Amino acid sequence: MAERRTIGFVALTAALGLGVLVFPSAAAILWGMIGVASTTAVVYGLRRHRPSRPAPWLLFGAGLAFLAAGDVTYAVVTAGVNRDAGLVAEWFYVGNFPLLAAGLVQLTRRSAVLRDRSGLTDLLAVVLALGLVGWTQLVAPALPGSGLSPVEQCLLASHILGDLLALVVMLWLAVAAPRNVSVLLLTVGVAGLLTADIAYAVAQVGPGWQPGGPAELGYLVFYLSWGAAALQPSMTRLTERAEPASEETSATRIGLVALTSLAAPVVLLLEAAAGVVLHGVMIAVVAGFTTMLVVVRVIDARNKHRQALRRERHLRETCTSLVAATGSAQVGEALRALVTQVMPDGTPHRVVFALHRPDRRAGDLDFAWSPRVELDHPLPTESSRRRSLLVETRLLPSVLIEPLGGLPATIVASLVPGAEPVVGRTDAALLVAAARDVLVASRDVIEVAAGQATLALHRIEVTGAASRRDRDRYLDLSAGSTTDGVLIVGDDDRVGYANPAIWRILGIESRVFTTWRDIVHPDDHEQVERTLGAVRAAVDPPGPGVQWTLRRADGSRVVVEVDCRPLGAEPRPPGVAITVRDVTDERRREWDQLRRRLETTAPGLNRRSLRRRFR
Repeated sequence: MAERRTIGFVALTAALGLGVLVFPSAAAILWGMIGVASTTAVVYGLRRHRPSRPAPWLLFGAGLAFLAAGDVTYAVVTAGVNRDAGLVAEWFYVGNFPLLAAGLVQLTRRSAVLRDRSGLTDLLAVVLALGLVGWTQLVAPALPGSGLSPVEQCLLASHILGDLLALVVMLWLAVAAPRNVSVLLLTVGVAGLLTADIAYAVAQVGPGWQPGGPAELGYLVFYLSWGAAALQPSMTRLTERAEPASEETSATRIGLVALTSLAAPVVLLLEAAAGVVLHGVMIAVVAGFTTMLVVVRVIDARNKHRQALRRERHLRETCTSLVAATGSAQVGEALRALVTQVMPDGTPHRVVFALHRPDRRAGDLDFAWSPRVELDHPLPTESSRRRSLLVETRLLPSVLIEPLGGLPATIVASLVPGAEPVVGRTDAALLVAAARDVLVASRDVIEVAAGQATLALHRIEVTGAASRRDRDRYLDLSAGSTTDGVLIVGDDDRVGYANPAIWRILGIESRVFTTWRDIVHPDDHEQVERTLGAVRAAVDPPGPGVQWTLRRADGSRVVVEVDCRPLGAEPRPPGVAITVRDVTDERRREWDQLRRRLETTAPGLNRRSLRRRFR
């Protein structure tokens, strides 16, 4: 569709341009139609492709409209209809350049094509200085017999110099993005405009401008290329946000810019010293452009400084929260708060945590995050040069697309140390979904925060492991030699600690990384679940003396007396401490004593007599 629209626009514009060459008398109408077609193409491209920053293209469309109005007015002058319209045409031409300049300033802001325009502004300042010196010292002295007034000479020079600056900008963009069709078309259009303006200046110095000549093709190429550039889908990439470039400005560049900014005052001083200022308009134009470049430089420096301060403040606050975090839930809240801060106001975004736990162990973190998605395999989180990945959301596993809200792009940042997955290790990742240009601008901050969160999680895990080791050592000293079994069961039913007596009571070998369901026979799960459920719910908790009848590994039965107590909070993991005392022999003796007592009673004696009588 885009190719057909472009072909149709090119065919229409080419036909109208051919009419300008064949029918010069109708140039006013034809140039007006060409200008309307090009401006319409820009507006249609804006509505069709919807770039993130439409301001540059709106300014380009306005510039095309001004240029078309100037061409129509000039065609009226050359046709002899109204000789007084020449000044109006010149004002339209002059008004075109501020619009194009403002559009180029907007276009060269940090984007996916041009990440830093400081080098471009320095180059433009040098071109301005060289153009001013070359015109005033070399070209203008060679035009004494041209019949043009100094003001007209300066206006011609201003047009050519403005075209030259625009061409330098577009060539800079073309080198930065050689495969972007819109950039290439814009460059071709500016080159055509410069060629046509040079041909017009030569004609004005010589025999005069003749409408319908071959030089008109330059203006036609400008209209055609810029209109076609707006119809290309690649026009959106020119305004997408990009990561800030880190480039140090050398002292040599600063000195060169300082010298070039003095070119206009020095030329004006020399002409004033000679007694007459011949190129005042040219000097004023160059001084104005130079001032604008300096302002752009200052604004860029201010914006970079402001963004750096904002990123530093957000990261400092996040790092403070991560240092004070004592659990994974606090780490997740700190990351979520940072993402909310770095996102522009009103920007739709989602934060999701992805986990891959192939073999969860008792020492693993709980990762109390929400929303959290469990994956069957770890996500790739690092590229060749970055600690995160910026991918299209549709390329992620299907279980993640809905939690990410179907937003177009996602940053995937690892929350575990090391680039390669480790067998048996829990892999966690932070996923932030939003528009691609927003994520590109926020990627550095999210990446650094994810790295700090990784350190915080590692610290929490190491601290927890040390606490568990101290606890186990204490329990071994206090309960290692006792005949009572001691078992600590977490909220996830995992066994955090078991002393040797518990394995002797159950008649099984010692096990690690297991749950209580793995060491208790399935037929006995109900009584254990009932007791643990009452303790965890804290509703009518059972007191000491609860009895379980458990099946041992050899099939025999063991009667145990159980005392369950809930554990405290961090640094000890939540769970239940179970003390198990084997009372099988005691209960057997009690039953034997009870049986003997019953046998000595009258009913018992009768039963014994009956058994002897009918033996």
